[in-house]
Amino acid sequence: MSDLRGDTIPRPSAEMRRIMFDTPWDGAYRFNEPLLETLLASPALADGDVILSMLFLSPGRDAGEGGDIAEICAQAMSRAPGLNVVTTRLVGENDAILELLATRLQQALAGGPLLMELPAISTKDD
Repeated sequence: MSDLRGDTIPRPSAEMRRIMFDTPWDGAYRFNEPLLETLLASPALADGDVILSMLFLSPGRDAGEGGDIAEICAQAMSRAPGLNVVTTRLVGENDAILELLATRLQQALAGGPLLMELPAISTKDD
């Protein structure tokens, strides 16, 4: 992550969570919860630092300056003055991304696997 921000990021002291910043109103993607807005409103985060990894290739309506995510974060920080949300650079802004994508394309064209094989992750319910 520090390569994406261009500086050193402290080791997380709490937890890492996967979130979604948006979901259709019809609830079809309810499995994507928690939403960013909901998570940032959590009392547990009211007086802490949140590092938001921006896994977007380019800025647009959602990501980047003036995007939906910036607005959600600004609103959350105004409601909880002790909350500090820091975002990484977009993945697409990292100089290494073009080389990485070109390498993966060459591997795929050569018949290599498209996805890494990873062992299954056990859950508490296992």
